[in-house]
Amino acid sequence: VIAGAILASAGVVYQALLRNPLASPYTLGVSGGATFGAVLTIALSGAFGLPTHLQSLPVISTAALMGAAVAIGLIYALARSAGRFSPSTIILAGVTLNLLFGSLILLLQYLSDFTQVYEMIRWMMGGLDIVGLEVFWPLGALAVAGLGTIGWFARDLDLVAVDPLAAATLGVRVGAVRWGLLLVASLMTGCVVAFCGPIGFIGLIVPHCVRMVLGASHARVLPASIIAGAIFLLACDTAAQNILGDEELPVGVITAMLGGPFFLWLLLSRRGGSGVWMD
Repeated sequence: VIAGAILASAGVVYQALLRNPLASPYTLGVSGGATFGAVLTIALSGAFGLPTHLQSLPVISTAALMGAAVAIGLIYALARSAGRFSPSTIILAGVTLNLLFGSLILLLQYLSDFTQVYEMIRWMMGGLDIVGLEVFWPLGALAVAGLGTIGWFARDLDLVAVDPLAAATLGVRVGAVRWGLLLVASLMTGCVVAFCGPIGFIGLIVPHCVRMVLGASHARVLPASIIAGAIFLLACDTAAQNILGDEELPVGVITAMLGGPFFLWLLLSRRGGSGVWMD
């Protein structure tokens, strides 16, 4: 529930600030960086004596968080080098980082043994099978702080998403709102990936569907997306546990099966093809 709420709310922020319905929590390469950190830890486990099983959550999660932080720092540096906030530059930089991290992950898989490769692939599918208070408390605290921050700036987010110049004339600190909310959304995404693996498409599907029903006001979209994201991921996990009987599918497989066709529909639709969702 917490992971679904965080991913959906991060998608709301990305789609608003980048003004693109195809933006999601994984657009900026945060997921790729976190995944690379986890995969690198698994690959080096033999050399440094690190535990390799999925139950060794703190070790893998710490490495994933470090990878996410590196990705966030690179995105910020690349965007700042352009001299202004450019959504197209940020998106292209994120896509490039995802490709770079993907190639490094493939290299690590090629150099690893069969057991390590299996664990890498399993982790990259995402999963909610590891639960407990040691996961609940950090994610819960992060959700309260992050979602509270985004909600506090919901009105500013509306103004910045529609017209940054008009927002500035109304007293909004556009630069601080943009970079601050992007940082909050990216940190929340990185933490979810660190604990649960890269569960894709939640931040793409949920915010877009909510906007189609409730409009573009973030005072309505954000709380609705939080609730809808939690319910959606919970439903996907329920399906993953029961669709094959006694065998449980990784929840990332279910979200990808739903998200792939949705992404294509969004890309080919008139609204998605326009590149700007704001009315």
